[in-house]
Amino acid sequence: MSPQAVRKAIRTGRLERSAQLEKTKPKGSTGRPGWVIDPEIAEIEWERNTEPGRVRSAAQINAGKARARGEDVEPPGPVAPPDPPGNRGTAGTYNSAKAAAEGYKAMLLKLDYEERTGKLVSAEDMKRIRFESGRRVRDAVLRIGPQMIGEIAKAAGGMTPDHRADVLLVIERHLVGALEALADGAGRS
Repeated sequence: MSPQAVRKAIRTGRLERSAQLEKTKPKGSTGRPGWVIDPEIAEIEWERNTEPGRVRSAAQINAGKARARGEDVEPPGPVAPPDPPGNRGTAGTYNSAKAAAEGYKAMLLKLDYEERTGKLVSAEDMKRIRFESGRRVRDAVLRIGPQMIGEIAKAAGGMTPDHRADVLLVIERHLVGALEALADGAGRS
């Protein structure tokens, strides 16, 4: 943890027995006495005097710092409820569950905001748009055969109506096969 966090913990009484003010000035210091910390006792005090609901992950802390600098960052997901001290491997405490619930509420509010500002579109709207786009592509591709048959007949030096119909069926069969392969590759179900 940062030196600022340790100083604040000493100042607020979170670290009491583990921190002792050094009476003499350390070598090369600025002239002020410093703190001597017993790390083993400090760790016990830190865990005992820390409210579970106030524990933040490194990702949450870094995201908060980035937002303070004005950067647009995704908020990290809710913190998984920690195990209560002495009960490793069991369900989280009320405070940690409440913190996780608040995290989910914040994510839902963000999604609602992004939907209202136009950054997000509903899944139903996207399905409809994808269907309509696919239908337009299919119709345009299937119009190619009838448009081509006149040019093909001209290039071949003329064709009987029966030959035109046969060539058109071959073209349409290949176009439909290509469209079906495209639809299958796009995850058609």
